[in-house]
Amino acid sequence: MSRFRIAGIAAVLLSSGVLTRAALAASLILPTDFAPTATVITFETGSTALPTVPNVTFVNQAIPSEQVEFGGVAAFDSFTFFGTQHYENLSSGTFNTFTWLAIEFGTPVQGAGGWVQGTRTDPADPQVTVLVYAENGGVLGQKTVDLPPFSFANPTSPEFIGFADLGGIKRIEWRGSPNPPTGDDVGWLGVDNVTFGDVTLSAVPEPSSSLLMSLGIAAWIVGWSMRAARDRLIRAGRLEG
Repeated sequence: MSRFRIAGIAAVLLSSGVLTRAALAASLILPTDFAPTATVITFETGSTALPTVPNVTFVNQAIPSEQVEFGGVAAFDSFTFFGTQHYENLSSGTFNTFTWLAIEFGTPVQGAGGWVQGTRTDPADPQVTVLVYAENGGVLGQKTVDLPPFSFANPTSPEFIGFADLGGIKRIEWRGSPNPPTGDDVGWLGVDNVTFGDVTLSAVPEPSSSLLMSLGIAAWIVGWSMRAARDRLIRAGRLEG
């Protein structure tokens, strides 16, 4: 069965509620997996103000119940990712800890990701977890990576973490190492060249056996329901056999 046919069946079954989103986890992708039409946010604004990008909202949000906050700026540093600025968290959040970073998309996108790196030395964040969410708020995928110790004299190479999802990604977050007893970040964290938009067919993984089984069972249920409805109409004399 082709990927296009599987995607079509999955989309129909998702819309009908037969197949749950749990069967369709987001897959990790590379920058080369994005289509040429994808958007790259470079953060080269010339000030600490974040850029204005269609379909993008940079999240500024405090969550008192979790003692965490999201927020960032277009920061300058003596080192660079790809230009002179990048998306960096704040050290003076509402809860007196470093913030986390997040972007929401007005219309869900097929793929989203960015290059991550600890920034500065006082302290640089030792770890980052990237999460992507569906429009209903469910987590589609996540990955945690350790970040090498940062040095201005010898900056480490950033790492790209991105995801693709059939049903669309509504939000992407970059969460640093938790700082007990609060959940906020323990150090400086930067993201650059955030990319979002359509992905190529090669970015869509071959379906897993569990997904194929789910699709098969769901398709059988749909087929059985249609046949049962037809039989009822025949017995009622409203349809010829």
